[in-house]
Amino acid sequence: MLHFNSSHELREILRTDNVLRIDWLRHWISVGSYDSLYFPEEVFDAAVEGLEESVRLDLLDHLNPEARYARRWTQVIVGDSADMFSSLIGRPNLRAYRLVQLSRKVDDTWVQLATTALNAGVSAKEILDATRAEYQMEMAEVPLKYEREIADWTVVVEKSPLAIQRIAQKAIESVRSEMTDWSAREERERVL
Repeated sequence: MLHFNSSHELREILRTDNVLRIDWLRHWISVGSYDSLYFPEEVFDAAVEGLEESVRLDLLDHLNPEARYARRWTQVIVGDSADMFSSLIGRPNLRAYRLVQLSRKVDDTWVQLATTALNAGVSAKEILDATRAEYQMEMAEVPLKYEREIADWTVVVEKSPLAIQRIAQKAIESVRSEMTDWSAREERERVL
């Protein structure tokens, strides 16, 4: 396997040699052990960038779901493509990662991916849970965090197809409920 002191050097070599680039990507995603701590994230992202969909589909075929970085690799390989996401949803070997593309802030791309998931038979609850996980990881002051999430979902309600609006409305209800629970806990702690 190639090792370089500079990720810039490796990116340049992979950029100029497409066969080596694909072989390098296949190596990382197929043999990457769960215990491996090293992963050249920037180089991987650059190597995947611009690959044709057929090559990215082939990479998904070779991806080791047990590897430490399998989730991250899946996100990068699939990207924002609804077609790639549809293919991912249907892959039994990557079932654990089938909704990783939805773990993001809601925006126009999210609406397209969520619609793809619904059309593939993914439940509204699964879509909501996968997406809310991203918001729940946000490290911000709690009231502001909830307010930002409600604002994001409100935009989705205003400009999305009905099935997606329902998911967004459910999300807003959940966020408001969490915010109410948080406020009640804060009030109890302040009284004590």
